[in-house]
Amino acid sequence: MNDRSLTSNSALTRLALGCMGLSGAYGKTDDTQSIAVIHAAIERGVTFLDTGDFYGSGHNELLIGKAIAGRRDLVKAGYVRSIGLSEVGSETIRRAAKVHPIADLQIEYSIASRDPEDAIFPTLGELGICATLYGVLSRGLLSASPIGAGDARAHMPRFSGANREANAKLVTGYRASRSGGESPQVSSRSAGCRASSRSSCRRSACVRSSNSTRRSLQSR
Repeated sequence: MNDRSLTSNSALTRLALGCMGLSGAYGKTDDTQSIAVIHAAIERGVTFLDTGDFYGSGHNELLIGKAIAGRRDLVKAGYVRSIGLSEVGSETIRRAAKVHPIADLQIEYSIASRDPEDAIFPTLGELGICATLYGVLSRGLLSASPIGAGDARAHMPRFSGANREANAKLVTGYRASRSGGESPQVSSRSAGCRASSRSSCRRSACVRSSNSTRRSLQSR
């Protein structure tokens, strides 16, 4: 798996394993199964595990600690190598960069949530900041992932009320066109989908679609 430099002294795989869902964000989880998922990712070359101290109120970091115990290539001394931001806008990124170099921004981005293309990605490209993208399937909207008991997505606008019905129809149409061999130019801003993410790294250009090829998924 190809690596991408995040800072001058670190290299991460282009694909990361987002670990929030392993701590109950989308319903009941099993630690043994979650650790097996982490091991499977590592064995396939992934060196980037995306976590946060608020994922499961600390559970996620403890889980990852158990999963990587004894793996000397991943266990580092506990100092900060670089500083990143999560879910902030262009102005905040610029203010933060004036205080200290920012290495990475975590943000949601998918074909259904493309707001970062307007201002955030250009700012990251200008300042040489990487992006860690999550929700690349719009939190399961694009894959028709079922929502069960305890799933936090049930409270998200894109999965609620009229938005859910409208988005389901658009996604069904999109998937049908894909299965039919077509390659539609879709820039979907689906109903209830907020700013999102995608991976652009130091000195690399963001992939941006022309406004003339965009079709809205009913952005609200």
